[in-house]
Amino acid sequence: MARSRLPSPYAIWRIALHSISLVLCIIIIGSSSYAASFGHGYGARLVTRFIAAFWALAVDVAEIAALADAKRRVRRCPALYLCFLELLTIAICIVLPLLLYGVGASDHDCMNIPLGECEYEQDIRKLDRGLIAGLYSAIITALLHLILFITACVDYVAIRKENKTIG
Repeated sequence: MARSRLPSPYAIWRIALHSISLVLCIIIIGSSSYAASFGHGYGARLVTRFIAAFWALAVDVAEIAALADAKRRVRRCPALYLCFLELLTIAICIVLPLLLYGVGASDHDCMNIPLGECEYEQDIRKLDRGLIAGLYSAIITALLHLILFITACVDYVAIRKENKTIG
């Protein structure tokens, strides 16, 4: 069974989900870069978001390129491997950003001073929106990849059923 490519509505739907995930990855990279540039202790905590965003970005670009190739010059990842790849992407997008966020979400240069007395208070309050936006973007990216994981598993089951009926 040839898996769907661009002319089919199923492929267009998958490309749309991967494109939304791609935009969210760019938002994660931008907000994390902005927060890391302030230098208030957030840089080390944002490494996991960069890893998650670049991983999901690579997966999305590769799958969009394969789905958009109607002439089938670009090989698609086998359905079973795509299931595992999407599952790994979900784990990376959820676990990595939340891992260090939970350990020290309010870590900054004024660790032992209350936030109201900290001289960087205005910068830290400005950063909170960007940090939360990046975290929510990572969670939404993971949810999109959960939907893509389910569709990849459906593809795999359909391929297995078709191969059993043919053979």
